[in-house]
Amino acid sequence: MRSSFNRELDLDMAIPRNLLPNIFTGILVICAVIVTSLSVHQYLVGRNAAAAPPTHVEDWQRLLTNRPVNVGSTGAALKIIEFSDYQCPYCRQIEPNLQALVKRNQNKVAIVRYDLPLTQIHPYAFKAAIASRCAAAQGVYEPYETELFHVDLASADWVGLAREAKVPDVPRFSSCLDSKETASLVEADIKTADRIGISGTPTLVINGKVLPGAVSDQALDQLISEND
Repeated sequence: MRSSFNRELDLDMAIPRNLLPNIFTGILVICAVIVTSLSVHQYLVGRNAAAAPPTHVEDWQRLLTNRPVNVGSTGAALKIIEFSDYQCPYCRQIEPNLQALVKRNQNKVAIVRYDLPLTQIHPYAFKAAIASRCAAAQGVYEPYETELFHVDLASADWVGLAREAKVPDVPRFSSCLDSKETASLVEADIKTADRIGISGTPTLVINGKVLPGAVSDQALDQLISEND
C-alpha cells in the first residue's frame, strides 16, 4: 500500500505536469508577438526610409497644368498643391488649417488637390477619392470633401453623403462611383506622386518646395508671406 507521503508527493508533481501545456502555449504566444512586433517595426522603418519625400519638385508647374482648383478661387495667384488621403488622420488634421488659410487670403491662395490613397493602410481611401471626383464632376467638391473628412469611411454611405452635400444628380453620382474612367483618374494621380517621389500624406508643394506632414497654421501663414 502506498503511503500518504507518496500520494502527496505524486499530487505535488502532478500539478506542474498539468501546467506544462499551458506554459508551452504561453511561450509560443509570446514568441509570436515578439516576431510580429519586429516584423512590423522593420516594415515601418523600411517604409519611412522609402517614403522620405524630395525637398523640391523641379517641374512643379507641370502639376498645375489642366488641374482644377479644389478649394478657393481659380484666379488665385498662389496655388498650393496637396497630395492627400481622405482616411489619413493627418490629412484630416491639416484640412481645417487649409480651409482657414484660403478664407484669410481670399482670391490670393487656392488648393489644388491630388489623390494619393495609401491603400495598404487605408482600405477605404481609394473609394473615397473616387466619390470626391464624382461630386466634383457636378461642381460640389468642397461640400462633399468636407463630409468625407468628418465621417468614418469604414461605414460611409457614399450616396448618402452625396445627398448631404446637395449633389444635384444623385443617380449620375451613383453611376460615376462604379466608373472605370473615374478610377483611372485617381490611379493617374498616384502615378504622378510616384514619379516625383512623394509617397506620404499629407504633402504640400508650394512653388516647388515640398512640405510633408500636418503643417501648422502659423507655418502656413509664414510660407504664404514668403511666397507673396
